[in-house]
Formats: sequence, structure tokens, C-alpha cells
Amino acid sequence: MKVFVFYLCFIFVVDTIGLYPIWAFFDKYETLPFLKDSPFHRNFWLYNIVRVINYLVFGYVFSSQIHSLKKYHLKKILHAALILFGIYSLICYSTFGNFLYAEEFSVIFIGTIIVFFCLIAYFFEVLLSDKILSLTSDALFYSGTGVLLWQLCVVPLKIYTSYFNTSNPEFIKMYGTALMYANIFLYSMFIIGFYVEMSSRLKAKTA
Repeated sequence: MKVFVFYLCFIFVVDTIGLYPIWAFFDKYETLPFLKDSPFHRNFWLYNIVRVINYLVFGYVFSSQIHSLKKYHLKKILHAALILFGIYSLICYSTFGNFLYAEEFSVIFIGTIIVFFCLIAYFFEVLLSDKILSLTSDALFYSGTGVLLWQLCVVPLKIYTSYFNTSNPEFIKMYGTALMYANIFLYSMFIIGFYVEMSSRLKAKTA
């Protein structure tokens, strides 16, 4: 859980930094003139890095909860898959991936598949263990549900990111709206999960 808390703090900092292209655009690059016409005038590079970190953190957090399925070596398999994914992402972005100017769909696809299996394994772990008795007070359950539904809703839109340009304002509007509501749902699930678990712990202490 500590890893997850640190991750959320990290995402808050990254999202704040990631606003720099908007600031530079409306400021007409007066504050940050070196960004104009540079490879970094968009924030693809930042979120390409963060996306890989997202998959690695989500995959690690949920796969680390697997204990009842030890005989299948599922945790080791998933951790190995995460390591291979990290290596592939590094090779991709340093060679054939368009690191500075676009999202790499192969990274998104592979990362999503691995996280999906980590989440499914976590939910099976919950069903096969005593964790199911305290399901409604488990922050990871709410977080896992939020991540799973977010991936299912947002990732399919990534297929059409080639239409994300000024000649397709309708798609930009639709994509922005879908992403906004998906993010609101995701972070709401995080908040609900932490609130419910903290409330449960406080009640247990005062009982």
C-alpha cells in the first residue's frame, strides 16, 4: 500500500509538470522560449515515461498480493513479464519508438495486457482467500476495480489517436471528455478505497 501512496503523490507532481505545454502556448512561449519548435514543446516524452511506470507499478502492486496461487508460480511469472515489459519499453523508445512525438501503441497494448492479467490474478486471490470477508474495506479492491474499468474504457481510444489533430475537432472533444470522466472515475475509486479502509482501521482501533 505504501508503494501505491507514493505512486499517487508522484502522479500529482507529474500531472502538474505536464501542464507546461498549455502554459507555454497561452504564454506565447515568453516564459519558456526554448520550448518553441523544440522536440519537447509537447509532453509526449513525459507521459511515455510515466505510462511505463504506471504499468510497472500497477502490475507490481496487484501481483504482489498473490499468495494462494503459489503452486502455479503465477506471481513469479507476472513479475518476470513486468521486467521483460520494462526492457522492451526501454528498447522501443531508444530505437524504433517515436518517443518525443507520439504514443507507442505496442507499449500501451503489452502493458495493458500484463496489468489486466495482474488484476485478474488479484481478484482470483481475493476469491480464494479470507480477503473476501473484508472486501468492502480493502482499498486495493476499489483501486483495482477502478484501474480495470479505466483500462477497458480508455485504452481502446488509443487506437484512434492518429485522428487527434486540429483537422478533427470532434474527435479531440470526444477524446478529452471521455478521458476526463474516466480519470474522475479512477481517482474517485482511489479516494473511496482509501477512505473506506482508513475508516475501517479507525473503527477497529476504537472498538
